[in-house]
Amino acid sequence: MSSTEDTKEKLKRAKLTAKFNNLSTALKKNLQRRKKIHKEKNNIGNKPDLTY
Repeated sequence: MSSTEDTKEKLKRAKLTAKFNNLSTALKKNLQRRKKIHKEKNNIGNKPDLTY
């Protein structure tokens, strides 16, 4: 393998890694948001919400 091919391969791997890092961050944020909403829905039936 030539040095240019090797460099291209490294760049391709770096881009994929960056995509997966961004994706995992997005998924974590989405999960946190969903947990928060779920928690709020459960609290509605349990006690009166006086934050209005």
